[in-house]
Amino acid sequence: MNQTNSAFLLPVDIGGTFTDLTVFDIQKGDLKAVKCLTSYDNFIRAIDECMAALGLSISNALSFKHGTTLVINSLLQKKGSHTVLLTTRGFKDVLEIARGNRALPYQMRYRKADPLISRERRYKLTERSNAMGESVASPDLLELENLAHRWKEQGVESVAISFINAYANPAHEETVVQALRILMPHAFITYGSQLSREWYEYERTATACANAFVGPEVGRYVDHLSKGLDDRQFVGERYFMGSGSGVISFEVASAQPVRLVESGPVGGVVGAAAYAQALGISHMVAFDIGGTTAKCALVKSGQFDIKTSYWVGGYEHGFPIRSSIIDIIEVGAGGGSIARLDGEVRLRVGPESAGSFPGPVAFGRGGTQPTVTDANIVLGRLHPQARMGEDIELSVEKAREAIWQKLGQPLGYTSEHDVPQIAQGLLTLVSVTMSAAIRKITIERGEDPREFVLFAYGGGGPLHSVELARELSIPKVIVPIRAGVFQR
Repeated sequence: MNQTNSAFLLPVDIGGTFTDLTVFDIQKGDLKAVKCLTSYDNFIRAIDECMAALGLSISNALSFKHGTTLVINSLLQKKGSHTVLLTTRGFKDVLEIARGNRALPYQMRYRKADPLISRERRYKLTERSNAMGESVASPDLLELENLAHRWKEQGVESVAISFINAYANPAHEETVVQALRILMPHAFITYGSQLSREWYEYERTATACANAFVGPEVGRYVDHLSKGLDDRQFVGERYFMGSGSGVISFEVASAQPVRLVESGPVGGVVGAAAYAQALGISHMVAFDIGGTTAKCALVKSGQFDIKTSYWVGGYEHGFPIRSSIIDIIEVGAGGGSIARLDGEVRLRVGPESAGSFPGPVAFGRGGTQPTVTDANIVLGRLHPQARMGEDIELSVEKAREAIWQKLGQPLGYTSEHDVPQIAQGLLTLVSVTMSAAIRKITIERGEDPREFVLFAYGGGGPLHSVELARELSIPKVIVPIRAGVFQR
């Protein structure tokens, strides 16, 4: 590949542990890829490190397409901006009432998760439209002005607006948005009918809240990334991978960040579908294990399903987003998933992840909690001299010591010779979580896993694929070349 004048396409995926980058030379047809540890303090630095490893300059790229897990991670961890919700008077508790059902009716201790925006941060405004969208009471702008002054004093960064019947006529929401952008010019303002024009009141409100909750952070992220590309003389097309399998502009990503909720994983499903078509596979389970999560989706006749509702955190304990999203099941079980003992001294794995820093203990970056990767290294399933991005030298000894001290001794084992047995138990437990995801997307939907091919990719997919296929009686496993970056 000509390192000075070559023109190439540049797709980048920033995950919880690694940043994966691929370049495709459109003149020579060459394809190269590299992985670097994700830099949380400055995401574009990892991109620079990947480009430097390939000896290339971003300025020669014709297009930049980016997948990110920033939105889903923020929503799952409930780490977002100081957000308030503005609703029609009398509808302050829509988030709490939700669908009014019990998702788990036979669990007597079942409790719904707390709403993303707590009750003390939900406010009501005098306004009303009827079911036909006709104005019954115009928004009280003096009341709105008083609320805006209070919010500025409280340091509110983001405002979500959701009025009753606004799906039929968004005029009231749009009027309030225009006024707030004058009253609070530095705040992120979003409204339900901007994101969904469906009548589902709870879902539309929850979507607006999620969009506002992550809006400021995503806006800063997009601005920083865009400025970084400008500083590196990149003048080509720039897009984010949208959750519905297409791409969206940087501007749309800033205004509607909920469209990025599965931005990272969907690229793998699209690639798996392309493989299915090329190989003539009619039934495929696309299975991806990264550093933080395991994801799976069904591909039938080369096509994947698109759904219009997505539950962050799962239907039983999460909240909905109304947006076009590839039908993906995701669980907190990846290479960086931390193994620990709970209060009853039982082994647990995930969903907490060691990320890229400190990372698994074997990485030698200060990690002390054993992970799935450490167990794989102890059992020889990962070669000690394997490259894990950058210049990381894997340490079998550190991984063994962490498993022994954190798990072996507290569990009552008497000899360090038992460490492989403990590591195997850790992997067996995480396999149960992974196989449950595949069962959920196949058996629970009336599909027979024996009729499918397991297509394993991602950094950890091939490591666990054969064991999972045996457990689920899946007859064939396919692993693409350079599965971690999906190179073919």
